[in-house]
Amino acid sequence: MEIIFKSWKSNLNFDKIHNVSKKQLIVILIARFIMILICTQYIFRPCKTIVKNIFNKDLSLIKVTHYLMRNPTKIIEIILELCEYSEKPSRTINAMVRYCSYDKRKRINYEQARNNYFLLS
Repeated sequence: MEIIFKSWKSNLNFDKIHNVSKKQLIVILIARFIMILICTQYIFRPCKTIVKNIFNKDLSLIKVTHYLMRNPTKIIEIILELCEYSEKPSRTINAMVRYCSYDKRKRINYEQARNNYFLLS
């Protein structure tokens, strides 16, 4: 859960809401929650499966959210490519593998820790 909230706070700027009216605040929050839904459910989850199956790498939720917020035009590209997905990864999926997968390191990442925990349970 901490990783999810960290990705929202860091990349969707929940900590930087300026002084606005109540109606504007509601619109800003709803728009950000819609972005959370799009990023996690419609992009991260399907891409994570594709990247794991083809490249045997894990995508980082924080890196994916950061990548999409810095490249908003990629959101539509990725969704369209996922709708027409064939077995061959697209250019955008390859970019996500390059920029959004976990780095190689000795310390285990969140995905590995979670998988180890559920295997032991």
